[in-house]
Parts: sequence; structure tokens; C-alpha cells
Amino acid sequence: MKKKDVRLLYITNPESIHARRWINAFANRGYDVHVLSPVPWEEDRVSTHVLPLYPVGAKNLWSRSMRGMKNVSSARKTIRKLSPHITHLHGLFTVAGPDLMFTVFRRNSLVVSTWGSDVVFPPGVREPLLSQAIKKFIFRQAAAVLATSEYQSLVTQQYCPKGLKVMTTPFGVDLKLFRRDEGIVKPPGVVTLGFVKRLEENYGPHILIEAFELVERSHKNVRLLMLGEGSMRKALEERLKQMGLLDKVVFTGCLENHRVPEFLNRMDIFVMPTFSETFGVAAVEAQAMELPVVASDIEGVKEIVIHNRTGLLFQKGNSEALARCLIDLIENPEKRVSMGAEGRRIVSAQYDWERNVDQVEKIYLNLMG
Repeated sequence: MKKKDVRLLYITNPESIHARRWINAFANRGYDVHVLSPVPWEEDRVSTHVLPLYPVGAKNLWSRSMRGMKNVSSARKTIRKLSPHITHLHGLFTVAGPDLMFTVFRRNSLVVSTWGSDVVFPPGVREPLLSQAIKKFIFRQAAAVLATSEYQSLVTQQYCPKGLKVMTTPFGVDLKLFRRDEGIVKPPGVVTLGFVKRLEENYGPHILIEAFELVERSHKNVRLLMLGEGSMRKALEERLKQMGLLDKVVFTGCLENHRVPEFLNRMDIFVMPTFSETFGVAAVEAQAMELPVVASDIEGVKEIVIHNRTGLLFQKGNSEALARCLIDLIENPEKRVSMGAEGRRIVSAQYDWERNVDQVEKIYLNLMG
């Protein structure tokens, strides 16, 4: 069977860069790609069918139930009409109600991908029993379950029936796009630290600002580049202003993914002070750019950042420990170079995007027989 005759249906929200990259990867390979989406989305070579599986704005349980039943009926009719060879559910973020589980009930060749925050919860937060039950039901319908890291696979496995092994399929990087540009001229004598994530408490931008103040006391040549937007930006800028360091920090705001390498090229050290992460794609991108990574010593990150080989790990939330790691790398440029080279080597071997797509494609073809 030719690729153009193989129909793939993705049930996901294409507003996510993660979903878009997977969808476009298979559309670019010539497959007949369709998306069941809660929002309108236009993309070449992709057919989008708009249907919100979770009825936003329902005022009460009765309204919620009626809208949910209507959506499930429409979704199943759409799926029957499309008759996809593979149905791939990307993310489990709409399990507050039964819509999703009834939509995928008894779907042949169903692939389910977890994204991380849909199965991993912050310390002290317990997942509702209904949510657990719905996820377990969905996984019982699946022919294959995928996760992006070994840690995420381990957590996801707890929802799966016996005999169904979760497969790790990394969310890699485009090595042609994410590569060091040797032609970039950096300010002489300046060491630039970098951060790429939403400016939210869970990702630790405030920890980085605290560490930056400690580092700057003894290393006046340090600068900080903050990529991302979020609710903490104003407070972070105010804190830097109080420290007298605002002129040494640049906030870029939100950037499209294709522009990230441009700014990574301006960095010397990448910093990831997150409190929780199931797969540190930002660290993978930084390592592809031959940057040493200083990151929190947490699950989901330490399988990517190898301590003393591709970067340094510190106790999460400890700004003093982070500052010590940064000073170590600032004062040892040869260590930065060797860690950066090793990071690129490992990413090339394990997180090459095209190889990761090959891996998922092979899963699809095996399910089709």
C-alpha cells in the first residue's frame, strides 16, 4: 500500500507545537493525514475536522452530559466516515468527562501518546479517581501506547493493562535546524546564560534570577537571556530592577520554535531550573546546539542531562547550588566546550527527529500488518 493511501487520524489539539510537529512529519512523508481538533486549524496537506470533545461553557452536569453525548456521536460518525488505518490519540487532557473514552471505544489500531502533565502530577496533588478510571479504560482500547521518556513510560505503564508495554518514542530535534552557527560573533569577554520556557513558577525562572544575582557579584561579565512569556514576567523584571540588574537581562517574550536556534546561538550556558519535567525537550535542543546544560536533578531531566558529561545537575529549588554550578562553567570555558560537544553527540545518536519519526512510522506499519 502506498503512503498516500494510508489514512492517519490524530485526535489532539494542534495549537500545541508537539502535536503539530508529529502531524506535519507524517503529512510531509506523504500520508493522508486528518486531525480531529477542538479548534480550527489550517495546514497544507492536512484535513482538519473541528469538534470539541469537551464542551467548554457547560453550566451544569445535565448540560455537560447532553453536549458530551452529542459530541461523542458526531466524533464517532466522523471516524466511521474517515475509516482511518491508524487512529492516534495525542494527549489525555480532556478526561474530565467520558467524551474521549466513548469516542475511542473499540477503535481498531488505536495508538495513545501521553505528553507528561496528563499522567504526572505535582507533589501533593492526587489525581481524581474518575480521571484515573477513564485513562485506564482508554488504555485498554489501545493497540500501542507511547511516551517521550523512560520516566514518562514508567508512570504511564501504571495505567495500562497487563501485557501492554509502553514504548518510549522521544520528541527529538531537527539536527539541521538546531546546530551551532560558528559565524555568530559574541561580545568579547561576556558569558551569556539562557532560559527557554514559560515564565511560570513550576519552571523556576525565579530560582534562576536568584542565582544570577549571586553569580553577578563576582562575575560582572555575565548576562542573561530569557526566552518565553508568562505570569511571572512582571515580578521577575521588578525583582531585577530592585537588584540593579535589569540592564543585564533580556526578555524576548514568546517565540516561534523555528526562531529558538537563533537565540540559543547567543548563549554560552543553558539553564533549566524546573521543579518537574517528564521530558526536557528544551535541554535536548540546547545540547543539539552544543551548549552545556545546568539543570535540576529531577526525573525526566537527568536521563537527558548527564552530570559532568553534558552538563551539571543541582538540587531543585536551590539557587545557591545553581549559582555554584554556573560559576564552575563560567570559570572553565574548556569544560563548556567539551560538555557541549558530548551533548551534541548524544542528541545525534538518540534524539534525531527523523529517526524518532521513523520509530513511530514503524509502529504504525506493524499495527497495519
